[in-house]
Amino acid sequence: MGRAVRKPSGEDRWRYAAPLAMLRGGLMGAAVAFGLTGVMLTARWVVDDRTLPTTEVALGGELEHLDPMAVRALLQPYVGRNFLRLPVAEIRAAMEAHPWVERAIVTRTWPDTMRVLIRQRTPVAVWGEDQLIDQRGVRFEARAPAGVMLPRLHGPQGSEHLVMERWQRVRDSLSAVSLMPRGLSHDPRGAWHVSLDDGFTLELGREQFDQRLQRFVQIYQRVLRGQVDRIDAVDLRYTNGLAVRWRSDVTPQNG
Repeated sequence: MGRAVRKPSGEDRWRYAAPLAMLRGGLMGAAVAFGLTGVMLTARWVVDDRTLPTTEVALGGELEHLDPMAVRALLQPYVGRNFLRLPVAEIRAAMEAHPWVERAIVTRTWPDTMRVLIRQRTPVAVWGEDQLIDQRGVRFEARAPAGVMLPRLHGPQGSEHLVMERWQRVRDSLSAVSLMPRGLSHDPRGAWHVSLDDGFTLELGREQFDQRLQRFVQIYQRVLRGQVDRIDAVDLRYTNGLAVRWRSDVTPQNG
């Protein structure tokens, strides 16, 4: 007779299952530990500056008023930094702190290049004594570009946009009679003063800015056009007329 095969009892099944479960648990734990170690090593490798260093800087955009060497000096602290961890927002803020930079766009180009695209400010006038003002009415500390004749604007703190708006109206009105304004001033009392390339000034006072400007244009066309070189100042702070102060070294013509 063949030998009978004994079915494992519940006790036998427990005796075999327990070591197998322990073995599976040990293998899973080892796998998890190995995986975590690999992740940690990979993370350290990725963030290490020596792994993916930034080695190239590409400048682009508008650089007319910027010294490329000075710009590169601003960017030098970021050269060698890990490409994936470049602090783009920090670099952009550092660039936009430069007086001539209106906006900077900083991007990364794989595998090692930092690209900086610059939009510089466009000065439209000298503001006060030693500042410039751009087309958006933002003042900034910088030297006027060499060889560029800029008008001079002046006004109290916070009046930049108002002064620029009225400056444009002055230019438009005077260009109709071939006069070129050189500057506009808004004094602390609120009065407006216009200086012209021809060497005389317009006193417009605090009120009726547009009406007084147009009154000058009309009277200039009829009476003053031929006497520009004799005029020192024109005072328009009158209800319906104006007063002319003539230069002391010339005699005004009648008419």
